[in-house]
Amino acid sequence: MRKKRYIILGLFVICIVVITIYMKKPNNSEFVKWFKESYNVRCEDADCYVINIGNQYEKTKDNRFYFAEGYYDNSIGLFAMAMQTKRVYRKVGESNQFFIIEVKGFFGNFKVLELRPNKVDISQLEYDFRNN
Repeated sequence: MRKKRYIILGLFVICIVVITIYMKKPNNSEFVKWFKESYNVRCEDADCYVINIGNQYEKTKDNRFYFAEGYYDNSIGLFAMAMQTKRVYRKVGESNQFFIIEVKGFFGNFKVLELRPNKVDISQLEYDFRNN
């Protein structure tokens, strides 16, 4: 009888841990918040589909980029407890200038998997390494 109680208690603890981890699973809005805080960007909408980069936050073609393609997958990692997103931002009016950012998030933390520019001065993003 005592052994049965320990098994039930163990299963209960495991369920609580799994539920807690699923509740802490990052989502798209947490990615947007992290993106704004970690990089020098200003989002013009709630989902960061249009952004301004660099120190100049003017609404000009020189600083504006739009989310052209990518994916958002929230079924990554052990038991699907992580998320991964890849975004391609193209310069407004000049689609051959773009940058790619790919990020994986787990338990409230994000890790940059790829940050690749194509004819874009990526130094304007000014990544803040203290937040990663």
